[in-house]
Amino acid sequence: MPQPAPRIRQLELRFDRTRTGEVTRLPSDRPFVVTSALQRDRARARVEAALRYALTFFPELDGHPFGVGVTRQALGLACLEDFAIWLNPRGLVLQTIAHELTHLLQARGLVPGGERACDLFSLARHPSLNDARPNYLDVPDRLFDEKDRTRTGWARVLFASARQAITERESGRRTYIRWFEQQLTTLADATPLAAG
Repeated sequence: MPQPAPRIRQLELRFDRTRTGEVTRLPSDRPFVVTSALQRDRARARVEAALRYALTFFPELDGHPFGVGVTRQALGLACLEDFAIWLNPRGLVLQTIAHELTHLLQARGLVPGGERACDLFSLARHPSLNDARPNYLDVPDRLFDEKDRTRTGWARVLFASARQAITERESGRRTYIRWFEQQLTTLADATPLAAG
């Protein structure tokens, strides 16, 4: 008789549900609730500290608690239906956290949908959150080091260019993401590598 496959607990991709299938309400007095897998993870304190820091730049999430889990299969994941995110403690960067929090803004209808828009709007939050290469935008390689960490000075350029792209969108430009990518390429080509 075959043995049942072992359960993989670290991927808790669901939060507690009631018998009717509704997600259990999270307490409104805390910004987030962690899964049991993250509670047991050795990196919990580091993950929570980074998450709390990033949340200071997401005031729209105040009073909207969300779930936080741990994943080993991706840098981060978000479930708009459950209003929850999952973070990978290995190699965790603030840009990933900002990206996943921006998905929660998408769930609330505050940011346009899609991964590329999510990257752009996360870059426009604060320069300190732009510590690594965004995953879905076409950005010049020279802005990042060999570990895909943002080179000195370029976090502010990413931030300013993303803010300007959002202004372009508000002015009616439909190709604001492409405008952002072209703007960064122009800036990177005009700036010596050590400068910025």
